[in-house]
Formats: sequence, structure tokens, C-alpha cells
Amino acid sequence: DAVIDALRETPSSPWVGVIAAQAWTELGESDRALAAVQTLTLRPIGRRGLLDAVIAQLRRAWRLDTASDATWLDAQLQREPLRGLARWGQGRTAMQMWQDVAQLLEVVNGSDDEVHGLEQLCRWVASTTEAASCAVVAAPHGEWLAGARDGWDAAGVRAWLDRPDGAVTSRGVQVEARAQVRYGGARIAAVVAVADATRARSLAAAVEAAAAVAGPLVRARLDSLAAAARGDALAREILGVSPAIVAVRAAVARAAVAPFSVVIEGESGTGKELVARALHRLSPRRDRPFAALNCAALTDELVEAELFGHARGAFTHAVTARAGLFEDAHLGTLFLDEVGELSPRAQAKLLRVLQEGEIRRVGENDARPVDVRVIAATNRPLAALVASGRFRDDLMFRLSVVKIQVPPLRERRGDVAVLAAAFWRDAARRVGTRAVLSPEAVAQLAEWPWAGNVRELQNALAALAVAAPATGRVSAVLVRQLLRGRSAAAEAEIMPLEHARRDMERRLVTAALARHTGSRSAAAQALGLSRQGLHKAMRRLGLGDEGVA
Repeated sequence: DAVIDALRETPSSPWVGVIAAQAWTELGESDRALAAVQTLTLRPIGRRGLLDAVIAQLRRAWRLDTASDATWLDAQLQREPLRGLARWGQGRTAMQMWQDVAQLLEVVNGSDDEVHGLEQLCRWVASTTEAASCAVVAAPHGEWLAGARDGWDAAGVRAWLDRPDGAVTSRGVQVEARAQVRYGGARIAAVVAVADATRARSLAAAVEAAAAVAGPLVRARLDSLAAAARGDALAREILGVSPAIVAVRAAVARAAVAPFSVVIEGESGTGKELVARALHRLSPRRDRPFAALNCAALTDELVEAELFGHARGAFTHAVTARAGLFEDAHLGTLFLDEVGELSPRAQAKLLRVLQEGEIRRVGENDARPVDVRVIAATNRPLAALVASGRFRDDLMFRLSVVKIQVPPLRERRGDVAVLAAAFWRDAARRVGTRAVLSPEAVAQLAEWPWAGNVRELQNALAALAVAAPATGRVSAVLVRQLLRGRSAAAEAEIMPLEHARRDMERRLVTAALARHTGSRSAAAQALGLSRQGLHKAMRRLGLGDEGVA
């Protein structure tokens, strides 16, 4: 009533009466809703046909229409581009209510990634229209991207993609609806759905709305699939079929062509150096040198000399000048394995090289320019090392422009069969066996935890090839025996560090005394000890008075 009173003061706004009628309809007051329309003097507003269609639709909601009215209404709606307004008056079950549109946008904008977003979009269509199924398929061949997998044969999907937008096809008591997904002016996919025939109009509208907002999600999904396919084709040495390793191959393909530094994180034995070599092989520097250094295997001084080179006489035994790995890898790639083991001094020098693009040999003051792409690997996250104060944060930021995480084997057990087959072929060829792995043996391998990751699996297959028969099948029993034996040996070798050190010293002293027929003087000289020092060591190690004076 207040709306109608206001309308009398602004007669040029006939839409207010329609809104009032809709409000009364929602409240179940059909008499008042009808009065809101019938008491108005409607003036032409440019889209009079659309206004009449809205009013007629309201009357249909109040059960005042006839068959001829419905036919006329359908014809009116086909001529009007704003078909969404035709849903007015049908109640809250119609999809073109503002809360439904807001929900659709929230679904798209609130998704964690493109896969989740497309799945949520299909669920929205299904819940809004009570559709039996909904899917997103790529153009032009109809590859499935998201939603229901069943019921979408390739030929049928291709036929859908050839039809105009808004196509609705009868399927007995059901209807099929589809709408094209466009991005950048190009048709890239389609949203297709099936629902009861009574939901044809709302199904078509929902599918069109979903297709209108799905473009960015579909484009991102297609790009991800293309990157994965490119990685599978290029980084073939990184074996596996699991989603985790497919993602690694895709990351390698993307990062290889970029000029930035890369950090590869992963547990020992996961294949970080294999990833580094793939990055180099696929990069524009592929024809230039690839140099590698295990930073954990050398002392601080030797690491600096290996990386930067040294001048003649820079330290003991430096009889000639020598170039370092940075110079050797000029215009190529330098792989620093276990970079987290670098000392603070070496970290500072490495940071300077990355910042300035030049090195100084140990014992020299002159700078030498270098152009090297650095790929670093670590079995512990650099962020954790920075938090513990063992690694420079500025160096971490310089190195980890691109980060690739290599998953442990226990998180991709589906790859064990692929890896085992490749390792077995190589090991069998080397030892000359013609035996084959039985399915039971492969299943037994897949159940093992593989604490040492891919490297442990490779070594286990080599040992299995030695123990396997010359021909026939390798049984699961043989695999279990081998794995249990390796596990027992590993557990037997684990002991406190102090005990291990004492055991090793005892063995060395005993061996020296035996080699020199019990002569303590000769044994002490061989061990680099004084005679008194050897005597103290023997007492500490519990060797008593073994040997002779």
C-alpha cells in the first residue's frame, strides 16, 4: 500500500507497481498483488512488451492465465533479451532470484582452485534446478573437465558443442541443456546438464548463468592440463603417474624456460638431482655446462675453493691456480645439493655472487663476472632452517624464486609399480637374469614404507635382481625375505653415536696391533699417536695389556 501511494506521486515509474505485486505474491497476498497491478495506469517505457510479459507472468502465478495467455507470453519472452525477468512471480524455487545469482558468484570467487571451482559450479546448477547431472566439457572434442562423468559420450558432447547457445533437447521425460563457455572471445568449453522436462526453462537459464561466469576457471584448468601434458612429454625421466609427480613434471616444464633460481625441496632419495638435470636439459642453457656440488660433503674451506676457485698459494697444497664451479658453469647451470649445509661464511659469499653476478677466487682480489643459473636442493625446508637461525633469510629469498616440492614415495604409492618396472629392467639387464616380477611381488613392493624413497627402491630392485632366478617369476615370498633382511640389517646398524665411535676406534687399534705383530711403538706410529697415547687409548677401549713392548 505504501508503494502504491508513493507511485501516485511518481507516475512515471510503473516498475514500482510490479515490484509491489511481486512483494505481495511472496507474502501470499494474491488479492493485494492483483490490485497493485490493476489499479495502475501504465505508461509506455520503451520495453512495454517486456513489462506486459512480467505482468502476465505474475498473473500466471496467481492462476488467472489461460492457454492463449501462456502462448502469447512465451512468444513475448523469445523476442526479449532479458529473459531473466520472466522468472518473476514464480516464487523462490526459480533460479533467477537475486540470492541465487549472489550464491553463484560466491561459488566462483570463493573457490580454492579451478578444479574445486568447476566442481562447485556444477553442484550449484544441480541444486538450483534439481538437475540429475551437470558437467563442464572442453571444446572442440568434449573432454571432461568437471562434474558428472557418466552420461556424456564423446559423440553427444561434440554434437552439443556444435549447437547454438541455449540449446535444449528433449530426452523423453528429461531435457538436456547446454551453453557455451567463452574466454577472450573464443569458445573454450560448454556447460551441459540434464533435468526433468518440467524444469526445462530454469535448467536452460541456470546453465547459461553458469557458463557466463565459468570462463576464467575453465581457462585456468585448460592451462593446467596443457602444462601437465607438456611436462609429461618433456620431463620423461621423472617417472610416475600419480597426480603429485604429474604436478612436479608440469612445474619442471614451466620453470625450465625461466631464467630464475630454483629451490628443490624433498626428502633424501626422492630424486632432487634428477629434477635439477631435467630443469637444465629443458632450459635455454641446455648446451652449456651443468656442474654439481654436494655442499654437505666438503669442509667450509673446500666448499669455497670448489665454488669460487683459488689462486696459487692461497692455502696449503694450492700449487696452481684453479677455476671454481661458478666459472666452469659459466652460461650454464650450477646445482648445489644440500645447500642448507653451507656455513654462514659460504652463505654470505654465495649471496654476493647472486646479487653481483661476479666471483672472487680464494686468495685473489679481482672480481670475475659469471652468468650462472643456480638450482639448489635441500632435504629440509629452507624456511625451517631460517627460523632456526641456520640459514640466511636474504639468501633464501634469492634462491627460492621458484620452489619445486618433490613428494616422498610413501605419498605416491601408485608410482611404485612404474618405478619398479623401470629399475627391474635395468638391474635384470646388468646381472643377466631373464626373470620377471610377478604382480604379487609388485604389490609387496607397493606396501613397503620406503623410508629411503626412490633411491631405496632402486637399490632393493638391484639386490632382488641378484637374488632372483635366471628365468621364471620373482615371487612375493622372495621380495618379503629381501625387504625384511634389509630392514633387520638397517636396525642392527643403528646405535648411539658414542658407541659407534668407540667400536670403530677399538677395531682400528686392534687391527694396527695385529698388523705390527703386537708392537705398540709401530702401531702407535701407524695410528698417529705417541706410545703413551696408544696406551691410554687401549685402557679406555678395554684392550688391557694386549701387544708387546
